[in-house]
Amino acid sequence: RSTKKKLDGRYILKPFNNESSTTIGYCKKETRWILFKNVNNNNGCSAYENKNQVVAYSSRTTSFDIRSTFGETWFNFGGTPLLNIQFLEKDGDGWTAEECDQTLGDGICNVELNKQEYSFDNGDCCGATCKGVECGLGSIDEAFGVGNVTGDGFPDCKNPS
Repeated sequence: RSTKKKLDGRYILKPFNNESSTTIGYCKKETRWILFKNVNNNNGCSAYENKNQVVAYSSRTTSFDIRSTFGETWFNFGGTPLLNIQFLEKDGDGWTAEECDQTLGDGICNVELNKQEYSFDNGDCCGATCKGVECGLGSIDEAFGVGNVTGDGFPDCKNPS
């Protein structure tokens, strides 16, 4: 969840809230997209050479568009495949800090992700599709028009048809 800036014809993605934390950039030399700690305005290639700055990197690709790697394997700095990495885009002002803590398919219904483009939070918002121990817990805060009520359920379940 980031802002975009073009460099060398490709987008460099920087976090919306902290320019000094992490950045995603393409390294032509390694033919990989690199998610790295932004130290002294480094780039993907210099971060890749200094492995302790790398958070993750993509499989090899010559694709101009990072979105082509979203379905491919990404690796941590030690070379271990990352099994649950998510890339989410949002138009407009980007993501708020609260929204950045949301995860698809974690058993918690996130209203912002309960849209078709996010597969309805990977099913988290409906009893029939939610998987996990957190499903529906504490999600009801009103019953019969009365507030300050707590309960379990799926008030944000949407029929995708």
